[in-house]
Amino acid sequence: MRPTVELRQGPCTRSTKLHALHTPRNIMPIMHPHRRTQMCRASTNQEEKCSAPSLLRWVPRKSQGVDDLIERKAPKLFDPFNKPKYDELDELPMTKILTDLFRHQLQRQADAKSPASGFKGLLEEVEKMNVKANGSAITAQELTLNVFKGTMPSTIPYFYKHVMHKIFPTPVENALFAHVTATFFGWLVGDLRVLTKEDVAMLDPELTGAKVGQGVRIERCRFLEEAGPCAGTCMNNCKIPTQRWMMEDFGVPVRLTPNYEDYSCVFAYGVQPIAAEDDPGYNVPCFSQCTKRKRSSQAQISGELEADQIQCGDVTKRTPRL
Repeated sequence: MRPTVELRQGPCTRSTKLHALHTPRNIMPIMHPHRRTQMCRASTNQEEKCSAPSLLRWVPRKSQGVDDLIERKAPKLFDPFNKPKYDELDELPMTKILTDLFRHQLQRQADAKSPASGFKGLLEEVEKMNVKANGSAITAQELTLNVFKGTMPSTIPYFYKHVMHKIFPTPVENALFAHVTATFFGWLVGDLRVLTKEDVAMLDPELTGAKVGQGVRIERCRFLEEAGPCAGTCMNNCKIPTQRWMMEDFGVPVRLTPNYEDYSCVFAYGVQPIAAEDDPGYNVPCFSQCTKRKRSSQAQISGELEADQIQCGDVTKRTPRL
């Protein structure tokens, strides 16, 4: 018994003569007689609506597993105001340990401590550290780099850079760091995975430098989204310090490519970072929903902050995204 293919009808106003129907090669679709209309009739002056397949679904045999189910659906639209929930993630013991570790280093660099607990307290301490930078992006990057360096004993990166880095082949080394990132940093950035063939096929190779198994893809960066969302915080407290930390302490280049349209990001290990003058991240305007921009604007109006003390830093002169 062959699997059947169900065709759902939808409106069509295209003037093409034939709608191509793509099915797996080893499947012969069985269509209902009244659903075989694939031709569009259109005159030279106007188009006429016709019935055409809008969704293809393969219904497998009972003996086949879930992985054999093939279904084509419209992609989900990104909603910047529908944030994921991280309550269960924050309750994990590993999350609490790593959060406390990072917060301890943030408090040392910021010379301040937030009364809030967990991830919220971490974000507030990042803000306090940026205020200490007094509006300088370079200073904010240096302070963040010190946070990263303080999360582990200096002997670990030193040993890796001078011993293990010379032993591991480059692809193996890149894959190692990709799996470490995917394993230990989900608490900070949300859902992420090691790059697959499907991921790489959808990315710009010149922009990201991504290779299968040698990097990670973050679905929707928690740090970026909950820190505003703020492109300045992303650049000064994550992207640039991370690239410097990996190269200076481990001898491993990495390129971070954030997508400010859907908050995703790609880590490509073994790839040199883009030069500052060519990095599109420096020209990203402020998000309209950025809470930091709103607070900074209010502070400037009240006289609490000068124009050059905006928490985003002086990476670029930012304008509101409407």
